[in-house]
Amino acid sequence: REPAEYIPPALWYAQFDGRSLDEALQVERGIRGVTGATLTARATTEAVRRALAIHAVLQAADGTASEASNSASGRGDGGR
Repeated sequence: REPAEYIPPALWYAQFDGRSLDEALQVERGIRGVTGATLTARATTEAVRRALAIHAVLQAADGTASEASNSASGRGDGGR
């Protein structure tokens, strides 16, 4: 189990809401890092990137690809 001081606060996780799979979806670009939890921040960001990529592939295979397929919240607003 990860020590509590390495777990980012809920506000940190909220920055992924509505994000698109793009170059900004990286730590120290569009994603703030977490002091003392660099590995957690990078691993979480990479997991979100993988989930969005898989979602986009599945949506495209289903024939329902849209901008919403690249959005972490499904809003389709590209993180705006």
